[in-house]
Amino acid sequence: MLESRELSDDDLREIFARFSSCEGEEIAQIYRPSHRRYFKNERLQDEYTLVEGKREFALDSWRAATSFLKRHGYAITKPE
Repeated sequence: MLESRELSDDDLREIFARFSSCEGEEIAQIYRPSHRRYFKNERLQDEYTLVEGKREFALDSWRAATSFLKRHGYAITKPE
């Protein structure tokens, strides 16, 4: 299960970028290395809002998504 897996900073950058991108084109942009929205360019230490940082936002997003999937009977696995 990925739930118990330690998330790397790149994992958190990708999660933050995906959850903060709402349109299909924006989501596609986060995977283009030449685009300013590229997920590996996210600086997790930069403040996202007045009350929460990007890292915490990404972790909360991850927890919410995995919790939702688990509650609905999905098994979350990563191919080896």
